[in-house]
Amino acid sequence: MSERALVLSLLRAGDALVHLPAIAALARPERELHLLLQPASRPVAELLAPYATLHFLPANHAGDDPAPVAAALDALAAERFDVVFNLTHRTFAARLAARLGVARVVGLAAVGDRFTMTTPWFDYLNDWGCHAMTSVIHYGDVYCQAVGAPWTDPALRERLGLPTERAASERPLVALQATTSEAKKSWPPARWRALVVELRRRLPEARLVFLAAPSEREAVQAIAGEAEVAVCSLREAAALLAEARLLVTGDTALVHLGALVGAPVLLLSMGSSAFRELGPHGDGHVVLQADLPCAPCAHDPGCLLGADHPCVREIDPAAAAFAAVALATGGEPPAGRGMIAWRAGRDGRGLLAFSPLGPRPVETAAIARLREHLLAALPVEVTGSPAAPTPEAVTDGERATMAALAGALGALGGWLGSGDRVALEAVFAKVEQPFCLEVLRAFALRARTARERGGSLEPLRAEVARLERRLRAAA
Repeated sequence: MSERALVLSLLRAGDALVHLPAIAALARPERELHLLLQPASRPVAELLAPYATLHFLPANHAGDDPAPVAAALDALAAERFDVVFNLTHRTFAARLAARLGVARVVGLAAVGDRFTMTTPWFDYLNDWGCHAMTSVIHYGDVYCQAVGAPWTDPALRERLGLPTERAASERPLVALQATTSEAKKSWPPARWRALVVELRRRLPEARLVFLAAPSEREAVQAIAGEAEVAVCSLREAAALLAEARLLVTGDTALVHLGALVGAPVLLLSMGSSAFRELGPHGDGHVVLQADLPCAPCAHDPGCLLGADHPCVREIDPAAAAFAAVALATGGEPPAGRGMIAWRAGRDGRGLLAFSPLGPRPVETAAIARLREHLLAALPVEVTGSPAAPTPEAVTDGERATMAALAGALGALGGWLGSGDRVALEAVFAKVEQPFCLEVLRAFALRARTARERGGSLEPLRAEVARLERRLRAAA
């Protein structure tokens, strides 16, 4: 008898694409898989349908009370699922799963008035996923590992009805996506037009195509200049990207779609675009980000209220075109002045990791140690044979950053023993680097949550001490 399973993916269309590899891993012959989506995810329905029977809530719903969608839930409850995989890290989704009356929930679950994480991977997501600068494990890996599978579906293109190999063409296709959902992550139209001019000059034989949803037609046509505009669905975009030599985009759903179908992606990372958690997944993709200590930023710093965002200004069209041409032709994309280029690859566990090309930001080694610290506490389904990490050359600036963070963590450990608010403010006042501040903020928020729940802070103190020792040993 097959298991009947329901997957909850109740966020935006781009998030459903991040969930797709985990959904693919759950689609096994011995399991009857169903998927519940918000109406906002209808654009990706064709891409998800090969894996599961799709259900939709009657309206987008983000509140904590599932009562407004009770009728739809009653219909789902009649399906009598054996297990719910909650890939939506929201209390609403947990309450919804509880209302279905399914005894087994994987992910965030509601038990009466309490919420529990049924896998350590969702503990990670809860503790670190809201901190853009210090969220160092890709969400796609988090979801796949949470359901006990590595990131892999060798038949994905075939399942989506796409060619299994990229066709040869005299005019290689370069796809571009100019619009994003948030102004803080968007390149100005003039920059896109300048990029088209540069790409036309450097790749005269290429077919430059902007991809646009029907609602974006006029905005993209005003940007495109000499490039074509393809107004298409996500399913049609997937077919184009399956043939593309390159996708240049901001932080959009097409980042995930392009990576899924095998298009090399050049991500222009601006504002709160946290590429380590939501960048293109797979080998060889490249991210360009401003070389600023505050990048990627939180969602609401003051500079986002003004017209001038330094992280947007520093990504130059000529440098972006140079990186795009290198990526499209198999070369080594360099970073331009004022920017850092990052290449996507896999670590020894098969998990996505980003390595800088050229200059290394001073927090690079500290990020690597934080990642090692976090993964040491997580059960990992490994792809292939684990490989020892390659020894890295650490700069003096990186050593200084690790030493500074270790000192701050030592002071934080002392505060965890006292709980004195004035002492905590003193710890933060002595730290200047945004990355170090974000690490301290993550631990401080966890301490506050533990206090509110009446729990002991000793496990957290021990964790802080372990990370401090790791940093001091490396520095």
